[in-house]
Amino acid sequence: MKLSTFQPANTGTPVSPFEVCNWGNIYLYDGLSGTIDIGGNWNDDTGTGVLTGASLQVSSLNAGSYQFTYTASNGVCADATTTITVDLIDCTGIAEAVAIIFLFIQIPQLEYLQLNIMVTTQMLNCQSLT
Repeated sequence: MKLSTFQPANTGTPVSPFEVCNWGNIYLYDGLSGTIDIGGNWNDDTGTGVLTGASLQVSSLNAGSYQFTYTASNGVCADATTTITVDLIDCTGIAEAVAIIFLFIQIPQLEYLQLNIMVTTQMLNCQSLT
């Protein structure tokens, strides 16, 4: 007799709160943390009509909360599912206030180090300009 074991599919755990501004598109996988088996399916539980794969066009939606369920399967065990809630915030007017600051710092070994800081997303990128 041969015994086979299978690991259940992983759909991660929901990020909470998962708050996003209402412009552009978001990637729903960003609303999950932990181990996630990519390749499953997203369901538009709220019926927004603006979900394509894992991409949600939030600029078409009003501020509010929207639910989406991710389902993954390994083909043997029961499907794994995780539901996330996207809390959409009305950021109208904030996009016009985006500020990008470029700092150039001379470091002998690196020639120049460029720091790009995008204030509204609190993102910091560092790259060497050699």
